Amino acid sequence: MFNEISKVRRAARRLVMFSFLFCAFSAALDFAVGQTFADVLADFDQAEVYDNNGQYAQAAQAYQNIILQHAGTEHALTAQERLTRMCVYSSQFQEAQTAYQELVNNYSEQAGIVEAICEVADSHLYLNRPQKALEICRYVLETWPNSEDIMWAQAIIVKAYIQLQDADSAQAAYTNLLNNYSSHTKIPEAIYDIAQVYREPNPQKALELYEYAMSTWPDYSNWGDKNDAMLYRRDLVLLKLDLKDEAGAQAAYESMTALSQDNIVTAEAVTDVADAYLRTGNAQKARELFEYAQNLLSGTGVSEMWNQFNLVKTDISSGNDPNFQSLMSLISGFSQEPDLPAAIFTIAEHYYRQAFVRENAGLGKDAERYFQNSIALWDRAIEELPAYEADIAADSYYFTGEAYRRLGKIEKAVECYKWVVDNQPDNENAANAQFLIGYSYGQLKKNGAISRFDAEDKTRSAYEKVIQNYPDCIEAKAAQSWLKSHIKSN
Repeated sequence: MFNEISKVRRAARRLVMFSFLFCAFSAALDFAVGQTFADVLADFDQAEVYDNNGQYAQAAQAYQNIILQHAGTEHALTAQERLTRMCVYSSQFQEAQTAYQELVNNYSEQAGIVEAICEVADSHLYLNRPQKALEICRYVLETWPNSEDIMWAQAIIVKAYIQLQDADSAQAAYTNLLNNYSSHTKIPEAIYDIAQVYREPNPQKALELYEYAMSTWPDYSNWGDKNDAMLYRRDLVLLKLDLKDEAGAQAAYESMTALSQDNIVTAEAVTDVADAYLRTGNAQKARELFEYAQNLLSGTGVSEMWNQFNLVKTDISSGNDPNFQSLMSLISGFSQEPDLPAAIFTIAEHYYRQAFVRENAGLGKDAERYFQNSIALWDRAIEELPAYEADIAADSYYFTGEAYRRLGKIEKAVECYKWVVDNQPDNENAANAQFLIGYSYGQLKKNGAISRFDAEDKTRSAYEKVIQNYPDCIEAKAAQSWLKSHIKSN
């Protein structure tokens, strides 16, 4: 996932500032518009509920109501920004462009305009649209060259070039950032954000940036949220584990927990580290940390669901997975939890990944059972899903298809792949699902389930759809190669 954490952090800081500024003139504003601060927050909360539920038309109307009722205020700016970002995240790009133009045209003189526009640019990066982010940030640099927040535009330019895999331009933009903004009060945070984006394509570069920021500003304390210091250190722990530096990871972990400000946030950070240890195969260390996170949450009122399921994952990795009916009963006990489908998905995914571990270890029967369990859990996740969680449904169907294919149940796999392309054609796995439909017909031919003529006809149709619907994906090249070698005779 692209740098969602940093986006949420800055949005939270913006909301804190928005709340502070509002309190300074709330009495006058209440008189003017007849609403209290609590009323305005309730309006924003309702818009966010609509947004989270995929009710985008209702969310847009809620934001528009705030804009009309509070024209010219920080509230209207915040509502316009959130409306724009909502349109981006929901892939309504034409509506997003209209909302963005209104943001630029109507709020260009407000103090928070540059940060608001940078948030919009970051949302385009999240959707893997670096060119659009570059366009927006270049406009910011040209239009508000003296803004205190312009540093964020330069930082986003660096991140956009990283996404574009343009290493030279990313380095030049980063050098520009250091040369022009090294005295900015938030420069360490910008560097940490960039390091996080480097983490997947270039972990050594990410480590270089983390260490540079920590050594250059060792006493940095200008955090908008004091928890950020710990969360960035959490990111360093994860990076060290990616680089297989367990001693460095342990040192960074100890430094992370020493910065704890809030048990709930600390528990989330510890859980992330535990998950990383679980991915490395160290189930014992993962369980130790999951149990520590559970202790941190004791008495906070936070649901135990995630921690219970995390402990199940350590048992699966250790080969001590629970009786499946007992697991289903555990799941039923959390039936009122809104995140239950996502939690079930994580257990299904863990069974799926561990099935390959068992397969590679020569434990064929265990691998088969793990694949079957993953299928049953993804089925359960789909049953629990509300209609607006279409992406989780698509991922569940796709990986269910993959599990069926590993079990040799090709017809079932094809049904799952077809659900993805028919119902969520823009899902990140849709192109591969369309390709696998064609590939599966070849397997059915080898198994004698369908004739050669039927298989080649169906494969050709499936691969033509890959090229037509997903021309830029890597699967399109493989489909084109097959089609060239199977030219249909007249």
